[in-house]
Amino acid sequence: MDKNSTLNDFIRYAYNETELTDSVRIQSAIDSDPVIEDEYLEIIQVIGLLDGIVMEPDSDLIENILKSSRLHSGNLWIS
Repeated sequence: MDKNSTLNDFIRYAYNETELTDSVRIQSAIDSDPVIEDEYLEIIQVIGLLDGIVMEPDSDLIENILKSSRLHSGNLWIS
């Protein structure tokens, strides 16, 4: 990373969460330094992997929630 940017800056940039001036500075750093470019591409790759993870609740948890909702459905407990 360049001395003016942190890893967090590059992650925020990858998620398009930086201000225009920061985006210009970060993109300039990526364009001018192959090491920074490689690190940024790694960040993009990790984000892609994380986005591909499908998380589902445990089936026992779902069953317990459904049982609980059936037990309390006669009351005003459910909002």
